[in-house]
Amino acid sequence: MPKKLKLELKFQIDKIKVTLPPHVLEWAKRISDSNDRSAVILAAAAAEDDLRTILAIALATNSKEIFEGPSAALGTFSSRITIGKHMGIIHPDVAAALNGVRKVRNAAAHRPEKFTLAGLDQKEMKNLKRFCRHCKTSPLFDSLIVSLNINSAKAKPSLRTDFVIGAAVTRAVLHSSLALWETIGKPVNKMLPPSLGYKEVNS
Repeated sequence: MPKKLKLELKFQIDKIKVTLPPHVLEWAKRISDSNDRSAVILAAAAAEDDLRTILAIALATNSKEIFEGPSAALGTFSSRITIGKHMGIIHPDVAAALNGVRKVRNAAAHRPEKFTLAGLDQKEMKNLKRFCRHCKTSPLFDSLIVSLNINSAKAKPSLRTDFVIGAAVTRAVLHSSLALWETIGKPVNKMLPPSLGYKEVNS
């Protein structure tokens, strides 16, 4: 690759920061007022839609044959995460966070009785806490606590609050990944898509 082109790509990528889009903040405020089941399902649906948008751009197709239906190659949240990670479309840290959202979503969707995050079984609770810990590596986590008017010094945030903030952080990183793909079309020469704890894309 010509040095001039490489430097231009590096300049474009360095301008892409993980920031919190205003509509994601508003979304987080809305679902934080939902019950646990609704918050989880809405968070997973939004993250899955964001991921589909990135994949459609990265793969240069939005074909229903690929993305819709149980027999479609990328018709499930799980398959989209796996392909996104292994093709370098999303960062492995982001894939891990998305899998955390997916697993909690499955617990909420498949439980017929009243669902609460506090009522998760031991394995499900482990998945939830791993997801929340993972998202707390992002500098956006603390700023979201402030934006959502949560005083963590006086009261420990609820499981739902931690989950919603984690989901919002994950969506913010996905939007930064989307900006990367829209800017250069693909990561170049080890320039990784954004991760949860990143400040700018490293070369």
